[in-house]
Amino acid sequence: MWVFDRGNDDKQFFKFLRHNVEVQFIARLRSNRGVVVKETGVIVMVKELPTGRYQVYLMNKNNNKVDIRTEYTLVIANHLGSKKAPIRLLAALKQEHSSVEIITMYQKRWGIENIFKRCKQKFNLGEIRVLNYQKFVNLIALIQFAINVFTVTFIKIQKSTHSLISRVLMCYKNFLILRAQYQNLDSFISFMQQALKPLHYKFKHPPDQQNLFSFRQLEKLGPF
Repeated sequence: MWVFDRGNDDKQFFKFLRHNVEVQFIARLRSNRGVVVKETGVIVMVKELPTGRYQVYLMNKNNNKVDIRTEYTLVIANHLGSKKAPIRLLAALKQEHSSVEIITMYQKRWGIENIFKRCKQKFNLGEIRVLNYQKFVNLIALIQFAINVFTVTFIKIQKSTHSLISRVLMCYKNFLILRAQYQNLDSFISFMQQALKPLHYKFKHPPDQQNLFSFRQLEKLGPF
């Protein structure tokens, strides 16, 4: 399944995905996206529709005919505890899903995006160069593993009563005061990066190799 933000709100793109690539997708719509409500046949912008669930069609390329080849599910819902504009999702799915399930699947995209954003910011991925794609994939996997370790540790130290862990938590809170940061995963990663000194491998010349012959014997052999 593919999940898209509003930057990919394009009806021709949606039709390409459905008819050419034949994939399932959920896409967030801009407020001015025009749709045709199947029940009434009315052409309306999604911002004019109240919250709810609708079966809709899209117009053709020239906006002079309804494209009835494909039926989409439109879900409009308010953000929980927020005064922001409702979230408007267009779904093309093979199986039946509730509105809550569609919204949940879209929201997972935010979590994935935040993971890669955290990787890029905390580990300076923009400054790293690798020789091939596979090495880049391996690097991302290692960084993601490190973030998972940080996440588990961050959760555990807040619940543990062990004296050693409590001291770590105290050091972390002092770090927050000095840096004027909030207690969250991002600040904890910064704390761990500062607390754990990176390993530096110092280059050392190999030791002098022991000669098989004495210095006097080498002189007798003469220069090589």
